[in-house]
Amino acid sequence: MDFQTTVLEIMSTDLSTVNPKTKVKDFKDSFKRRKFHHIPVEDENRKLVGIISVEDLNRNARFCISPDSLLAEHIMTADPFTIEEDMGIVDAVKFFLENRVRALPVMNSVGDFVGLITPYDLMKEMLTAWETEKELKDTEDVV
Repeated sequence: MDFQTTVLEIMSTDLSTVNPKTKVKDFKDSFKRRKFHHIPVEDENRKLVGIISVEDLNRNARFCISPDSLLAEHIMTADPFTIEEDMGIVDAVKFFLENRVRALPVMNSVGDFVGLITPYDLMKEMLTAWETEKELKDTEDVV
């Protein structure tokens, strides 16, 4: 397996984001529609200011009298942990384990938000690498 793979190579970049002032009712259905579990929150200057998980939505739906009147800034995790796009996948796994998070915004070298990575992305990459390695080994055994 190639442990030199970086976060940049496997992160998700086709992302929806919301503004802190976006009403929850305006984006809550996109979690189901797009089948994702986290949505980054960017300000008007496209600076990452938070992240919202499906758990955040569910928790607020249960405990708030009028959850649809809430804004993204009311339920987001402000200033979330982030990682750099050039971080190797082994270090990314360690970061996930140490910080017990389920999604990490990815930043480039100048501090711009460029993607999102999850443990699922890492597992998918590891499985693909393992299957490729196994296929090569099986081919060598036949030859």
